[in-house]
Amino acid sequence: MIFFLFNIYLSALLIATVTGVVSVGFHDQGPAYIKILPWFVLLTFIVEVVAYCYSITGSNQNIFNVFLIIQHLFYSLILYQMIGSETVRKRLLYTVYVYFVVAVVLIFFIQGINYYNSIVYFVGGVMLSSYSGYFLYELFGVPGKENLLRKPSFWIASGILLYNCCTIPIVIPWPVLLHCTRFELRVLHILLTFVYFTSYSMFTVAFIFHFLAQKSFIKADTFDSAV
Repeated sequence: MIFFLFNIYLSALLIATVTGVVSVGFHDQGPAYIKILPWFVLLTFIVEVVAYCYSITGSNQNIFNVFLIIQHLFYSLILYQMIGSETVRKRLLYTVYVYFVVAVVLIFFIQGINYYNSIVYFVGGVMLSSYSGYFLYELFGVPGKENLLRKPSFWIASGILLYNCCTIPIVIPWPVLLHCTRFELRVLHILLTFVYFTSYSMFTVAFIFHFLAQKSFIKADTFDSAV
């Protein structure tokens, strides 16, 4: 069953990748963050497959520890490009610097790269949840009657927020949860798969609306109009 759930997660990554590449591949217009996001989703897919192959013969925690830092830094960059407030953007940069130092020290010098580090996951997750939530707050504060559900930036920020808010309470206590019954572990895997699938499906929706905007069906979500 876990392998089946894993394939559902991979399918969400593939769908988001293909949709994103099609959306941005034929159009040069649009903000930088939406152009690079499909390729990072593809990288996520590759990392997940490689990590799964490593898990068959040994531990894959070193792969996830390194990619975890890269993932948090990448989505921080995405939010930095989307947030309109210059003050908040500077705060985000400072937060990223602190996170990067803490993550590198903990993973490479204290706990070790081959061990699960809940502190790094928690700090990065809270950071992304906070700033994606702030960006949504900015969007809802923009005057006018524009439908935010048609803005790619809304779906991207919502996906980041959902992913981090919902995985933190499940992933953080994972070493403790390993002592649960098989039924309880299956429920947790189902919950995680649901969160993963929904989050990356939100990216897919963002790419679809970006494509429609380039086809002049709806208003484009440019860098200046993200907020």
